[in-house]
Amino acid sequence: MIVFVASALFKKVSLLDAFYKGVKEAMMFVKTLFPSLLAFMLMVCLLESSGIIGFITLQLKNCLPFELPSSILGLALLRPVSSSASLAFLTDIFNTYGPDSFFGLMASLMQGATDTTLYVISVYFSQTHVTKSGYILLLCLGLDALALILAVILTFIAF
Repeated sequence: MIVFVASALFKKVSLLDAFYKGVKEAMMFVKTLFPSLLAFMLMVCLLESSGIIGFITLQLKNCLPFELPSSILGLALLRPVSSSASLAFLTDIFNTYGPDSFFGLMASLMQGATDTTLYVISVYFSQTHVTKSGYILLLCLGLDALALILAVILTFIAF
């Protein structure tokens, strides 16, 4: 902080004017970003509260050739969508099985190997005003799926 103030004084820059300019630019950024973030957060809340995630995880659990807890599947489904929702599943897994357990390590790998893809894409595209995304969404979700599958495989190999 002292370096910034000293640099501004040395260059004879008005700190207050620079601060106001930065706040104005930040408000313009928030103004362009807020509608897409609001729509995105509303979609996540609707998915969680409607029970669709629970239904999908139950169907996936019945299709898998091996046993996985429904909270692992919930984490895998919601990680590309919402960091806080997937973190809630991760916390549930840690509380149920422990962080050093088989499922705790698998969930940690899943959480660390993927990102909130839909959030990142919506933020980047809203800022760059991209209207035609092409195959970017499919590619990113496919890579998330690959990372999730590799997390499961690596956990089975390591244990």
